[in-house]
Amino acid sequence: MKSTQIEFVIFSLNECNLLAEAAESLRGFGLTVSVFADSRTRPEELEILRDRQVPFRVVDNSAAIPESMFVPMFKQVKSEWAFLLNVDEWPSPELVESVIREVSQVPDTVNVMGIPRKWLRFSETGRLEYSRFPVLLKGDYQWRVLRHRNLTYRAVIHTPGFVLDPSASIKLPRGNTLFHFDWIVHSLNTRKRKLTRYFQLSPPSARRFADIYLPENRPWAHFFKGLKNDEVVAVARRLQAASSDGSWVDE
Repeated sequence: MKSTQIEFVIFSLNECNLLAEAAESLRGFGLTVSVFADSRTRPEELEILRDRQVPFRVVDNSAAIPESMFVPMFKQVKSEWAFLLNVDEWPSPELVESVIREVSQVPDTVNVMGIPRKWLRFSETGRLEYSRFPVLLKGDYQWRVLRHRNLTYRAVIHTPGFVLDPSASIKLPRGNTLFHFDWIVHSLNTRKRKLTRYFQLSPPSARRFADIYLPENRPWAHFFKGLKNDEVVAVARRLQAASSDGSWVDE
């Protein structure tokens, strides 16, 4: 899977072992992987990236939310398109193939592509499962494939991080998936702290996302179903082992 039109962009704050593992999990796709660390990241965390020989760049985050990193990050991205990922996400090979195909053929009027996402957990018996929570069944589309130089950015929590023009956006089919491992790499207490921080910044979004971030509260509402995919299980286990259980609320 080769393309000079698009590269992966991943970023984090104080989760550098996980950041390094996430970068490694993406290298098999044949695309450039650009790694960025929040300027508030602790020196000992950055040393992890150096020890693991992961090239990275530190970018300013004066607003202290993930979305405020976008402008300084994308100024350093050379490809026309950026495939933006969090460190607790991994795209299926079919999704990457679909994205590469689309960026090579979409008209110049398209600047943003939405990709569907599945939230996964390991059950108490070790089975990998995905949520069928009603809201998530709609696809949980994320605006992550970006013709980044054409966008106007706005650092607002729980938004795409830029002004979304529906006429310049498309959604890819739901058959190809971005897998989300938040419940696997972050503990219940960490996710509770994250929701508390979100409530301080944006009370409506915190209330809206409570059931999603904390499936332990109402597991029956998620209608969990097993996912039989050895490759996804292996990636989930590697990211789980690399996690320091940090988050964006840690400084």
